[in-house]
Amino acid sequence: MSNDISKKKKTSKEKRVLIASLCIAAAIAAGSTFAWFTSKDEVTNRLSASAAYNVSIAEDFQPPEEWVPGQVIEKNVSATNTGNVDAFVRMWMQGEMRVIKEDANGVALDSIGTIIDATDENYKKLGFTKYNGSKYLKTLSKTSNENPDDAQNASSTNTKAYSEVMAMQSGGFLAYAPSGAEYSYTTNQETVLDNYYNGTALISKTVPANTNVEVVASNTADKVTAQTYDGSSTYFKGVAIDSDTFKPKTTGLYLFRRIIDTGTDDKYEYSGYYYIAGSGYGDGTYYALQTGKHATTDTNTSDNTVPTSQITVALDSQSNLVDHITPACKLLTVTETKVENSGLNWAYTPGTDGKATMTATYNGGTDDTTDDIAIDVALVNVDARTTGLNKDDNTKGDTETWKAIGSGALTTFYYNNDLESGDTTSRLIDSVMLNQNTTQKAYYAFDFDLNVFLESVQVTKDETNKELTTPVTPWNASTNGASTPANVNTGAKTSTPTYDTTDATEINVVGWTALS
Repeated sequence: MSNDISKKKKTSKEKRVLIASLCIAAAIAAGSTFAWFTSKDEVTNRLSASAAYNVSIAEDFQPPEEWVPGQVIEKNVSATNTGNVDAFVRMWMQGEMRVIKEDANGVALDSIGTIIDATDENYKKLGFTKYNGSKYLKTLSKTSNENPDDAQNASSTNTKAYSEVMAMQSGGFLAYAPSGAEYSYTTNQETVLDNYYNGTALISKTVPANTNVEVVASNTADKVTAQTYDGSSTYFKGVAIDSDTFKPKTTGLYLFRRIIDTGTDDKYEYSGYYYIAGSGYGDGTYYALQTGKHATTDTNTSDNTVPTSQITVALDSQSNLVDHITPACKLLTVTETKVENSGLNWAYTPGTDGKATMTATYNGGTDDTTDDIAIDVALVNVDARTTGLNKDDNTKGDTETWKAIGSGALTTFYYNNDLESGDTTSRLIDSVMLNQNTTQKAYYAFDFDLNVFLESVQVTKDETNKELTTPVTPWNASTNGASTPANVNTGAKTSTPTYDTTDATEINVVGWTALS
């Protein structure tokens, strides 16, 4: 019995060991069931780009110190690509102006007060002094402005340089002077001087050529009595003088008559100045008079002439010659006007053989065109042209031109080809001219800034390296940050381009049409 019990116990112990072993094995097996292999892989595809995009304006321009109507100033403007990305280009123009011109109403001679030096250097350089702290008076230069061409004609007696004072004295006849005026001049030829009082000749004196004539308040053996006019009883007859050498000594108004004719008073013009005496003859200060046409009744249209509204002319009843004049002249005063591009009237005029013109006109403020300032910008290589017409563009084909789109201030010029890396377009601007119809009445001085704007966009290529025009179809009115109004230029779109016959991927001609 005891053996049976012993066997039974052994069997129970073995069972417990077996169960424990099975549990451990199960745990090990469970851990193995949730284990797996993993791996990672990475592929890097590098796309490299090295673009130097640089399209800019190329210009050759040397402004003159003094610009006169009709003078052409060479100004060569084109676009150049110094980068490594081809581009499409368009250009347009704007302008700004600073104009100093005379006021419609000057300063009456009887109200002249304290005159001080101008503090503004720009005014001082132009010969202006300040009057009563607000208005500027124009002083006339006594120094001759030499003509650059005179140097080669130095030996000629026909070349003369005129100062502003001489210009005011031109005409040949002294028509008005202060009462008891003293002055001097040198005669060019033998002259008979007559002096009048109440229309009666007091003295007739023959003066040989090249004689210095001194007119003073009292008569001497060698001098001539001053001719005077006091507005009532004393008549001042016009007397021939040499404007090149005339020098006043007495403070007051001096007027000179030009266009001498035996007719009515409107066949005479008058110019002159108000003179404040110095210590001797001609060494004082000359002030400009109000000049030009300021009323519809004025017949004066020439530069530097006193308006007829400021002159009353009395004619000799027998000869119909001017007997005397009664002036109501004023001193000229000026104001400065700053003209933005919106104040300019731009006009585009097409020409032939690729030539055209953009004209910027500033309306001086009246319907009279004599106070307008017009700037002509000569263009070349616009639309159709003749091969080799333009000197430095001979190597470029007829397709290397600009297309004008739009009108007036919105005229924009599109280059009819892509601008390839390292290349320069044909010229667009050739020169600038102050229009010959611009008169001195329009200004005493002005500065004009011609602003040329360029906008470019890169040429895009497809997967076969063929150049496309898609990115600029259409090229709308946005200026992409240019310092101009958003609609300053006219949008355009491209037609289907043609490609270089030697390279089917390179654009050869781009056609531009206005946006519809």
